[in-house]
Amino acid sequence: GGFKRMRILDAMGTFPNVVPTVQFASATFDRNEGDATNTMTFTVTRTGPAAVIADSPSSVLVSSTVGGTATPGTTGTTDYVAFLNQVVNFAPRETSKTASISLRGDFTIEPIETVALSLSNPFAALLGAQRTATLRIVNDDLPGTIFFDQLGVFTVNETAGA
Repeated sequence: GGFKRMRILDAMGTFPNVVPTVQFASATFDRNEGDATNTMTFTVTRTGPAAVIADSPSSVLVSSTVGGTATPGTTGTTDYVAFLNQVVNFAPRETSKTASISLRGDFTIEPIETVALSLSNPFAALLGAQRTATLRIVNDDLPGTIFFDQLGVFTVNETAGA
């Protein structure tokens, strides 16, 4: 029952060198937004005892969470497609995996926007210190320029055409 499960979880926490740890590879991940929908990948790592990693699979869930400045959605002026519980599976001997998020690029000049990411529900692993991360969507749009093909002085009459 529940008591046995709790005892196992207690043992995992007591003997951290026996159980692998999963975490984000970095606290922040940067990506230019682009001008169309595109996919951005980020890395989740697994570290721990070599013998355990060599013989055992692990998994963890990754989600976008509330708290960033970017707008989630699939239409209009949204910045990314929110996701919940994307499974990241580590096969035996694997120490690095990627997960992905769909970004919705645009032509709008805007500040850097952020998406909060989190890990949860590890299987055959513990969550490491870097269990949250921030995806920074970097604006790559440039302001337009206006130029005249002829040099000189131009005058405009405010009442013309009224």
